[in-house]
Amino acid sequence: MRKDHKVLMKQQILPTSLTTIGMVVIITGFLFMILFNVSCANSSNTHNSNFDYGTKNDSARYYYHLGWEQILDKGQWTLAEASFRKAIIEDPDFLIGQSLVGRISSDGSERDKILNLIESNYNHSTKDERLLLDVFISSIRVMNQRNNSADFAPNARSEHLDLSKSNYKQFVKKYPADIHIKAEYLEVIHALHGPQATYDTINRLLSEREKSNPFILGFHALSAIELGKTEEAFSLANKLRTELDESIFPKPNVVLAQLYYEMDSLNKAAFYSDKALVLDGNHLVAKRLQNKINEQLRSVTN
Repeated sequence: MRKDHKVLMKQQILPTSLTTIGMVVIITGFLFMILFNVSCANSSNTHNSNFDYGTKNDSARYYYHLGWEQILDKGQWTLAEASFRKAIIEDPDFLIGQSLVGRISSDGSERDKILNLIESNYNHSTKDERLLLDVFISSIRVMNQRNNSADFAPNARSEHLDLSKSNYKQFVKKYPADIHIKAEYLEVIHALHGPQATYDTINRLLSEREKSNPFILGFHALSAIELGKTEEAFSLANKLRTELDESIFPKPNVVLAQLYYEMDSLNKAAFYSDKALVLDGNHLVAKRLQNKINEQLRSVTN
């Protein structure tokens, strides 16, 4: 009787255990699918899922977007260059990736080789790819001309900015999810039309989510300080500091250096620009700002 009772108990327990395991597997799989879909949704909100930027290689595209995030959002120029280079290692035919390596390279001969490569393969690019490619090529040419003052055309920069404005405007209209090309577009608006147009564009055309992007926060703060909105500028800068640790990322330090420079607080500006360059000695914006600050400090002491 006891043996029969044990067999009966096993028969009752076994289906129950299997049912429990099965339910765990189903629930786990369901939760995984939810998390996967949320992850994909977040990715598509950050980048354009319907545009491949001229490469079918997912890894190349991943490093392309990572490079933009590092250079614009975090101020990590050295890491960004490494990411852009990884993108073209993954896909050497990735012309937009090649052009970004050309833009960030300090080697003039490398830039020339990249220009030749792009020009030789330009006909393989699509119309939408060329909206970005033409701007990046123009940027490389302007850099090369600056390095050779004899070749520098007086209207080269203005022509580059006009091209950038036209192409970026078309691109962000068609692909509004790309926050980093929007960031580049804002820089062009600032260069052509000044802080008021930049400030108005940010407040009128960007969503609250886009305004919380680290680059946008910093550029919003810069346009605000240039318009005399000091309290708002530092409020935005402090939001950025909560997003990014200034002991790790150069970005908050560069923004603070820019704000203090605009206020003629040169010693504080120098402190933050120096701090940014300790974190990343290749940060070109911080280098240029540091040079301007030091030049003014020397003129004051003299």
